[in-house]
Amino acid sequence: MSKMVKYKLTEEKLVYEILDKVDQEMTEKIYNFFNVESVSPDDTRIFIGLSHDQLLKSLMKWLESKKSEAIYPITIHSWHEAGIDILMEFSHLKIGIQVHSYEDIKGEKESFGTKVTRQIGESLKYPLSGRIIVYCGDMTDPSQKDKVLRSIIEISKMKNISIRCVPPEKAAAIIKRNF
Repeated sequence: MSKMVKYKLTEEKLVYEILDKVDQEMTEKIYNFFNVESVSPDDTRIFIGLSHDQLLKSLMKWLESKKSEAIYPITIHSWHEAGIDILMEFSHLKIGIQVHSYEDIKGEKESFGTKVTRQIGESLKYPLSGRIIVYCGDMTDPSQKDKVLRSIIEISKMKNISIRCVPPEKAAAIIKRNF
């Protein structure tokens, strides 16, 4: 192989490594938007009676306010597609956000876990850089608490998928500020 070809391959590899690093940094920055101070479990009662659409509107409002904190422009869409409620885009980077309301979690123990797993599977159809699952459950309700914690534990066991879970105590802090 000639020196010129080796140089071009090395240069191309370096460009891809830089782009990958930028993607990773931006994905982490978006994940960190959700790393807010937790509220008490009592404050998660705010989710009782809030519809999925109300939660999405509040979350969209909050995400729109975070755009100024991003180094790069981010587009936020209300998507409602297979397993994804909100899509955040930056260049070719896409992060899907899935929201589970109090009513979603309220169902049968087995059906909630199955639903979350199914929605993650459905979201795999899309070339997402990452996924965020926002749990809007009442952590004072033993049944809701059990379902949320079991789901988070199951998701933490998944390999090769970039998923972050936002527990109800953090979700409530976000929703309370934007409702």
